[in-house]
Amino acid sequence: KYIPEENRKSFEETILYVHVKEGTENIQFNLPLPLLHTLLVDGGMSLDWLGITCAAGKINWAQIIRLVEHGAMGKLFELTDKDTLIEIIVKKIVGGFH
Repeated sequence: KYIPEENRKSFEETILYVHVKEGTENIQFNLPLPLLHTLLVDGGMSLDWLGITCAAGKINWAQIIRLVEHGAMGKLFELTDKDTLIEIIVKKIVGGFH
């Protein structure tokens, strides 16, 4: 879903929810978008430390950040097949982070 600029809340109030299930691997995590941006864009790090070794490990996280910065919200990506489920959802945090 696209949110027009005049209706968007602050980027600092967004969280990324990722759920990956492939075979016996089942990973779920939430990351504040500002943290993801700091790690990947500002810090030049990768998300290898999350231990995602399946297809989701090839996701272009910088592109996800750009989509959100330009108004993408809600379920950005879903892949489902026989042995795989990958979901990427962006949510607004009411009240922001403290």
